[in-house]
Amino acid sequence: MLLKKIFYLIVFLGVSVLFGEAEEATKNKTTETPETQVAKAALEPNQHQEKAPHKEAEAHEVATNQKVEDSKEEKKSEAKKEALVKKDSTVSRNEVEAKQEATENLGAVNEEIARQVQLDVIRISSEPKNQQGLMLIEMGQKQDCLEKKGREKAEQYYLEALKYELTDRERKNLMHELVLLFEQDQEYAKISLIYEKYLEMYPHDKSVPQILVKLGRIYRKMGAYDSALEKFYNVIDMSLSINENQMPLYEYLSTKAQLEIADTYFIMGEYKKVLKLFARMERTSLTYEERERIAYKTAYSQSKTKNYDEAIKSSTTFLKNYPKSKFAPEVWFLLVNAYKQTNEYQNAIEAVFSMLSFKSYDKKDEPTWIYWQRKTANELANSFYEQGDFINALKVYQAMAKLSNTRDWQWPVIYQIGRCFEKLKIYDKAKESYNIIVTDKEWKNKDLNLSDNLKTIKERAQWRYNNLVWFKKSETELDAILEPRKRESIESA
Repeated sequence: MLLKKIFYLIVFLGVSVLFGEAEEATKNKTTETPETQVAKAALEPNQHQEKAPHKEAEAHEVATNQKVEDSKEEKKSEAKKEALVKKDSTVSRNEVEAKQEATENLGAVNEEIARQVQLDVIRISSEPKNQQGLMLIEMGQKQDCLEKKGREKAEQYYLEALKYELTDRERKNLMHELVLLFEQDQEYAKISLIYEKYLEMYPHDKSVPQILVKLGRIYRKMGAYDSALEKFYNVIDMSLSINENQMPLYEYLSTKAQLEIADTYFIMGEYKKVLKLFARMERTSLTYEERERIAYKTAYSQSKTKNYDEAIKSSTTFLKNYPKSKFAPEVWFLLVNAYKQTNEYQNAIEAVFSMLSFKSYDKKDEPTWIYWQRKTANELANSFYEQGDFINALKVYQAMAKLSNTRDWQWPVIYQIGRCFEKLKIYDKAKESYNIIVTDKEWKNKDLNLSDNLKTIKERAQWRYNNLVWFKKSETELDAILEPRKRESIESA
């Protein structure tokens, strides 16, 4: 009994002590100043580390592991970036790089020019502020912009002038001056920056639609196709907000933007999207040249998407409506290829003959016509030859030979003519063809003037000619041996 009382007394005293410590701690906490609390908070991590060194080790290990994981993720990320760069290597320039280049290059000239411009800026600093910008513009206009150095100096004067007090009209005109300046050196990155700034400063200007179209074209030239499409679609979006009185303008702007979008997709190789846009496009407001371009790209896109039946129709219509077009020779090629793909070989031959006989093109387009005539006829003839259709191959090769009198063109064609005759077992004609190459008088004993290709053709023609001579001689000798036996056999019978 006594022991129990002692035990309860000890427990009671212990509880009292604990409550007393807790109350004292609460009092101390309420009387702490903010500075004390901050200092205490700063010390707490150290106290914690002293009490639990094993936790510090664990934290260090976790941090180390995290760094390793982060390093792996960075390597993976870099690998992905490299893969993307390789994948997009066909694009002329990345959009980010193009814009970064523009930012770096705008106003970047040699130190001598910069120093001269700054001296002029200092010299005019005493003039009225509203006149200083105009004076710099005038200095820029006085530069000889036919020379590269003069254009660089004019650029610096114009950029300095933009920092000064100008009316909206003066600032707009100055920005257009800068664009014209940059166009001379095809500095598209700089032009894009000027246009972007113009749109930012004057979003409601009446020239915004035209600026958007121009900016879209600039981005397209830079290979920044997504940015180009964005600008063209912005034009369409703007057109939707036009009131009824401006409907003609809406139709014009919308059609122009659609045409630019289709052209961009065409460059990107998105031919199905091109055809979709052309199919729903209103063409009444388009110029003759624009309708011509649409007709050509329609035939081209149909051929690329292997819709050969439609390509035949479109190509035939194009050649009827635009026979002298600069695109006509390529459309002839598309037509012949479409006939070939649909096994309409006779139509393909007739189309080639029509193309080769066409002489009404403009003189300036002659190199283009010659290129496509040769390419079209050569591919069709080679196709016939590979298929074993030596008669049709021979027809096309013979027509091709008349396209040029140069040996670089005629020798390969004449050699193929000889091969066709040989395959058809018309050996005399084959030998005659090879002999034209072998006994060419102008080039005899002047082999040093022959290209490697012509030397090879001549060697092959010589070998085939000799082979045919030997074959004919062997055939004659064999006939001489066999002829008496034939007679004896006939007489005995």
